[in-house]
Amino acid sequence: MLNTILLSTAISANISLPPQDQDEAPVTQQAINEAIDRGVQFLLSSQHVDGSWYGGKTNVYPHPEGGATALSVAALLHSGMDSDHQAVVRGAAYARSRPMQMFYGTVTRVLMEDILGEHMDEDQLKSLAEFLVGGSKSDYFDYPGVDKPGDMSITQYAVLGMWMAKRNGVKIPDKVFETTMKIIMRNQLSDGGWAYFGQTASMSPFQGSGEGGGATCSMTTAGMSSLLFILDALGEKNRVTRKYKDDVEESLEKGHQWLNQHMSYEYNFTPKGDEAHNRQWDLYYYYTIERLGSISGAEQLGGKDWYKTGSAFLVKSQLPSGAWATSRNPENPQVNGTAFALLFLVKATASITGESVKRKKRSVTSLEPDKAEVDLRVNLTKRPVVWIAQFGRDVLDMYGKKQQFGLRVEKVSYFVNDERVGDVLGDVEANSGSNRFAYELDIPAGTHEVRAVVTVAPEPDPGLPVGDSRVEIASPVVELKVDWTMTEAQRLSLEELTANLIPGTNPAVSVSSEKDASGEGSYAVDGTTATQWHPDETDKQPSIRLSWKRGIKAKTLVLTPLQGRYVTARGLPNGETEEEAYWGLVNQLPMRIEVSINGKETEYSLKGEVREHVDLGKTHTIKSLEIKILETRPVNNQAREGTGFSEIELIGKIKKKKRR
Repeated sequence: MLNTILLSTAISANISLPPQDQDEAPVTQQAINEAIDRGVQFLLSSQHVDGSWYGGKTNVYPHPEGGATALSVAALLHSGMDSDHQAVVRGAAYARSRPMQMFYGTVTRVLMEDILGEHMDEDQLKSLAEFLVGGSKSDYFDYPGVDKPGDMSITQYAVLGMWMAKRNGVKIPDKVFETTMKIIMRNQLSDGGWAYFGQTASMSPFQGSGEGGGATCSMTTAGMSSLLFILDALGEKNRVTRKYKDDVEESLEKGHQWLNQHMSYEYNFTPKGDEAHNRQWDLYYYYTIERLGSISGAEQLGGKDWYKTGSAFLVKSQLPSGAWATSRNPENPQVNGTAFALLFLVKATASITGESVKRKKRSVTSLEPDKAEVDLRVNLTKRPVVWIAQFGRDVLDMYGKKQQFGLRVEKVSYFVNDERVGDVLGDVEANSGSNRFAYELDIPAGTHEVRAVVTVAPEPDPGLPVGDSRVEIASPVVELKVDWTMTEAQRLSLEELTANLIPGTNPAVSVSSEKDASGEGSYAVDGTTATQWHPDETDKQPSIRLSWKRGIKAKTLVLTPLQGRYVTARGLPNGETEEEAYWGLVNQLPMRIEVSINGKETEYSLKGEVREHVDLGKTHTIKSLEIKILETRPVNNQAREGTGFSEIELIGKIKKKKRR
C-alpha cells in the first residue's frame, strides 16, 4: 500500500527517542478491555435526558450542533455496543436533528454514520459531505460565521470526514483533496512539525491566547495523517497522487524527524508554544495518534510502539469514574476526551483500514468471582444470558470427583430480584463438565439482582449409585443494570425530538434573574437539556418570557427541570475505588406554575417528572409565552438550592417513526 511505503521510508530516518516520557510497563488486553468497559459506562452515565452528550459551552460552538453527541455514539459503537442500544438510537436521532454549523460537529456526525453500517442515514451522510466540501478554499478550513482564522485542527477533521464519506460512496471532487493537500504541505514548519495556525495567520490576535506558537504533537500527527488520508482517498493511480507523491514523502520524512525528537505519550507536548494551553488537548491528541498509526500501518511513532505505549498510559490514567481527563485538569472528567480515549483503545480507524481490537461480549460477575462457590456471569446483550462460569475449588473437593471440574447437577434455578424466573435441568448420572446451564433472561430496564441456586448430588463412592441426598449451593448476587432497552419516557422524548417548534425560531428571551447573569435564559430554548436557565436563588417566583414576531402554533408545553449528576463510590476488593453516576433531577422542582400565552394567564399543577407535559387545552398561535414558577419542592433530601428549567419545548405534530 502506498501509505505504508511512504511511512516505512520516513520511519527509517534518524530515530532518536524523546527524552520526556517515562517508559510504561505493557498492559494486558484484559486490562485494556476493562478500561474500555469502564469508559463505556461513563459515557452512558453522561447522556442527557434528550439523548444528547455535551462538551461544554464555548465561543466556537454558539449552538449545540450534535457534534459531541455523535462523537460519543461513534465511540460506543466502536467499543462494541449494539446499534439498537437505546443510548445509540437516542443519541443518533439527536445528532441528526441538529443543523450543520461547524466542521468539527459535522465530521463527528460522519464518523457516527460510518460506523452505524446498515443503520446509516445515506442522505444525511451526503449532506454532511457536501457541507464539508463547501468549506474548502485557498487556506485552512475555518469556523463558519465566527471571526477566527482557519487552522490545522479543523482541516484535519474536514479531511477525515471527506475520506470517510468517499469510502461510503459519496463523490468528493479530486480538486478539493488536491487543494487541501497543498495547503497542508505549504504550512509545514521548517523544523518538520505543524502548528495550530498556518503561515498566513501568524499575526492573528488569537496567537496571544495560547493557540499560536510553534509545532505541537497533536498538529504534527494531524498534518501527517491528513496527507495519508488524502492519498488513500485519491488512490495510487490518480493523477494528483502521482504528481505529489515525492512531495508528500518528503513532508512525511520531515514530520517523522520532528516526532522522533519531540513526541510525547503523556501529554500534547510543544517545544516552543504555550504548554499549559496545549495540555488541555491531550486526549484529542491521542485520537490523532491512533489515526496516524492506523492509516499508515506503522507499529512505531516517535520511536515507540504507539499502541502499546499509548494504551498503557491510558489504562494507568483512567479515573475511578471510568472517564479520562487531561493533564491540565487531571481531576475534571471529560465526555469528549473519554470518547477520544476509547477511539484510541479500540483502534477505531483500523476497523476501516485493517485489524481493530477484537473484543468478546461483555459480561458482569460478582465482586470476587474467584472466591465464589458458584461463579455466576451475565452477558450484556439485548437479551441477557445468565450462566455458570465455574464452581469453586472447595465445592468441587467436597461434592465432586477428583480431577474433574464439574458436579452432578440436578438443576440450576435462577432468581431475579428474589423471584424465581426459571430452571435449567442437569443430569445427576453424569458430571456436568463444561455445561454452562445458560438461561436467557427477559427483564425490563432498571437495576436487578441476579443469583443462582445449584442443586447437586454428592459424588458417590466408587462403584456405588448416585444417592438421594441433594445439596443446594448458592451463588453470590450479581448486580445487572439493564440500560439497553428504551423506557416509555425515553421513547416519548425520542418521538418528540423533531416536534419541538422552538429551535431555529430565535425568540427574544427575558428573565427575572439569572444565577451568573451570562445569558442563561437563552439556554432554556437552545434545543438541548444539557444547558439550563438557573435563576438567582433569592428570586422566589422566577419567570422567563419568550416572544416571537410570528406566532408558533402549539397545544403542548414540555418543561424539563434542572438536571444534575449523581455520583456514588464504592470500594473494590483490590483496594481501588469505582464510581457510578447518572443524570437526574437535583434541585427544587417546580410544582405550580403560571403560564401566560399572549397575555392570558393560567395556573397549572405539575407532577415533578423529568419531562413535564402541560396540555394547553387547545392549539394556540403563540406570540408571547411567559412561565412563572409559583411553588417548588425539593426533589429529595439531597436537593440543591434553586430552581429553573433545562429546556422549554412547544410541541407540534409528531411524526411517527418505525420502532427499532
